[in-house]
Amino acid sequence: MSEAVVNELKTGQPTKKLWHLADAAGSLRQLQKLLEADRKSGNTLLSDSDRRVALNEAKEIWDAFDTDDATGKIAQLMNDNPEIGKADSPRSHPVRSATRKVS
Repeated sequence: MSEAVVNELKTGQPTKKLWHLADAAGSLRQLQKLLEADRKSGNTLLSDSDRRVALNEAKEIWDAFDTDDATGKIAQLMNDNPEIGKADSPRSHPVRSATRKVS
């Protein structure tokens, strides 16, 4: 999913006819919730291996969101569709979008 987000930000085009930004943001939020629950449990919820996988996946998604919107098309998509920017995200990140099928 991270590779799709990077591709979309670099090209301004959906990957395989879908926007993956909202799915990535949702996955990141779920990983954050899981890792926070694990932390609050005294690291008893996840195995060390599972914790590393969750942390690595969260970092990969976060790093993907740091990719520049090279064409400005993602920002334009968000400006044209204000409901997209209202997606629940873990922090206010400059790039958020809904998964949208392109005809």
